[in-house]
Amino acid sequence: MHRARRAELLDYATFKRYGGHVSFVEAWQSLGAEDRVEEGRLSDSSIEQWLSRNDNETPKAEPDRESSETRAGVRLLFCPRTSYIPVGFAVSKEIFEKIEDAWRLPLSTLEATFNYTGVFAQYFTLAPEGSNQEDRLGLVLKFPQSFHAGSYMIALSYDPNSRVTKAFLHAASKSERERISASLNASSSLWQHPLLVPVILFENHLQNAERYLLALSDKVTDMEADTGYVVAGRLALTDPSAIPKWNKLDLEGLTRRLHSCLAELVFLDHVSHFRRECAGFLLKTIKDVQRHFPAHGRRERAWEARELAQSIGFMSSASDTMWYQSQCLQKRVQSQIGVTYSMIAQNDSRLNQSIASDSAQIASASKRDSSAMKTVALITAIFLPGTFVATFFSMSMFEWQGTLEQSERRMVSPYLWIYFVVTIPFTLMVIFTWRFWWRHEEQTYQDEVRKSQRGDSSPSDAVESGSSGNDLGQMNRSRRETILSNMTDEAGAGTDTGGMSRRLRRAMTRTHSIKDGRRENSEHHGACVEMA
Repeated sequence: MHRARRAELLDYATFKRYGGHVSFVEAWQSLGAEDRVEEGRLSDSSIEQWLSRNDNETPKAEPDRESSETRAGVRLLFCPRTSYIPVGFAVSKEIFEKIEDAWRLPLSTLEATFNYTGVFAQYFTLAPEGSNQEDRLGLVLKFPQSFHAGSYMIALSYDPNSRVTKAFLHAASKSERERISASLNASSSLWQHPLLVPVILFENHLQNAERYLLALSDKVTDMEADTGYVVAGRLALTDPSAIPKWNKLDLEGLTRRLHSCLAELVFLDHVSHFRRECAGFLLKTIKDVQRHFPAHGRRERAWEARELAQSIGFMSSASDTMWYQSQCLQKRVQSQIGVTYSMIAQNDSRLNQSIASDSAQIASASKRDSSAMKTVALITAIFLPGTFVATFFSMSMFEWQGTLEQSERRMVSPYLWIYFVVTIPFTLMVIFTWRFWWRHEEQTYQDEVRKSQRGDSSPSDAVESGSSGNDLGQMNRSRRETILSNMTDEAGAGTDTGGMSRRLRRAMTRTHSIKDGRRENSEHHGACVEMA
């Protein structure tokens, strides 16, 4: 399975066309000599020479160690990551394959570098039958993709005969390489154990995650101080006057920061959970190493395993507490999100109240303008008949005073009373007509409002309740009868004495004919159903 996937990823991965520069760390422990740690940088050509120089893995292969016996060793090769998607290596494709072959790294090495959620696995290679060689240990460990905590991958192989661990570390930064080298130099008593390098990486990843979680905790505390609704812990010592008012906060920016912090905490949950599982995997591997390689220094190896197991147990406990703290921070962030939404709702409520107040003032002003316009219209209606009558009687076809020879000069015509007799009834008629029309329009408006409130739910209710088409037709007929009765009432009230009565009779006749026709169709349909 790994071979097919490896061949596919070799074509997909990005390698340096002409190679690059990688760094290495070698730690050697020999009898009768001081422990030595060597560091340096390698190009593609020197990498191949460096691999072949120690290909034998015996003390005689080392020119400066001929007089001493190699007791243990660690060879660590750092390969920077040149790209994320696809994964890039700072060496050429040929050199990468030579590293895998020379160090007998697990076949899942390349596949592990493409994993973004974290993976770990161990492999024990069975020795050929009839040989004196013990099994070989292979291990891959890839941490989840995380910029702050680290997402490096390590693949190693351990030969119990030479007690040399060879590890290929990918995607470690320069500062991380320095810390790993320092930790390796300070742990010379554990160089013989194959899990020393994975435990050092685990510790480095835990420290990165702790710094990241502390930064997130400070972010949450700052956002709680911005809202001013939490006075626990350090915030209890905060001066209340220094807390900003809610209306001066950037609520949109605060909401964005809260959700961003919550997403980071959720992702950190996955990293913490992986680290807890990884701790259990490393403890299990330590036991498997003791079971598979019992021949070389049983007491010494048990002591090394005990020390590494204690370190892993401590870091596992720290991972658990980090996970609990992450859960606590998530709840605090969710609480602040609720507070922010509440402040936004209060802000909207105040804004709506302000808008309602402004709307009431606008409505009051509109009502005053409407009253003024009504007054003007009423005055116009009052004076319009008089103006019309005065204009009408002032035409030349009326001659009220006659000629000077036929009558005496008078300032006031004796026929002035005719103006008032005609004007006053005419004005009253206009006013009463306007009032009648106004009440009619008001009633029509109220009927439309009630109809819109009812929503004409009767037909839909009838359909939903499974009523038949005859029930719906009966309901429509009842509505038409109601309309006709209203028309009859209006006709009886004297709204229209001639034309309305004739239209009413025609409408009633047409409606009854439609009713009779539908009734016949319904009866015919029922008969057909019974025959069927």
